[in-house]
Amino acid sequence: MERSILASVAGHLRLDYQNYEVIIINDGSTDRTLELLKETYDLVPEEFDPKKPLLCQGVIRGLYQSRKNERLRVIDKVNCGNKADALNAGISFARHELFCAVDADSLLERDALTLIVQPFVRRFDPVVAAGGTVRVINGSAFRDGAIRDARVSFQPLVFVSNYRVFASILYRANRLEPIECASHCLRSFRSLQNLSCKRGGWLQYLRSR
Repeated sequence: MERSILASVAGHLRLDYQNYEVIIINDGSTDRTLELLKETYDLVPEEFDPKKPLLCQGVIRGLYQSRKNERLRVIDKVNCGNKADALNAGISFARHELFCAVDADSLLERDALTLIVQPFVRRFDPVVAAGGTVRVINGSAFRDGAIRDARVSFQPLVFVSNYRVFASILYRANRLEPIECASHCLRSFRSLQNLSCKRGGWLQYLRSR
């Protein structure tokens, strides 16, 4: 996470979307992730009610606000052994109606949020979740957290990864099977205030692979 976090945060802070925040969850990392974020974005402690009901089980060690960019907040918590608990921590402190979960080593196109919210605002029937297309960026040119030139990598392992994703989609389409759209790398959800999972958050058995 230490190697990719700064590029990821820089990209997320440059998205073409008017009203959003970026919440980074430092889930018990033992590297310099938190220190790098503090140094780069001038993080200062943010007060919060220790008695505030939270959806996560891991103890919150600190909540920080950036003095360089008001969109950025960082949560430092004790790891509980699963990704769901980290996501629940972010949900607990989120301020907006929709939230988007993104992996720390992922980068978004600048219009990603604008596109991913469309199903929520344009449909009359309730939409719970939406997802985006995920591509392997190995071999692509990117700078300052943004992809400048998307390319397909022909390195063996990366090429196989791209091929497996593409082949899976074709296989399911040919069999008329449902195609998963809520990728584990990028997914957006309606406000938990209107969902039953507000009472429990992400299920704790959803572990990272």
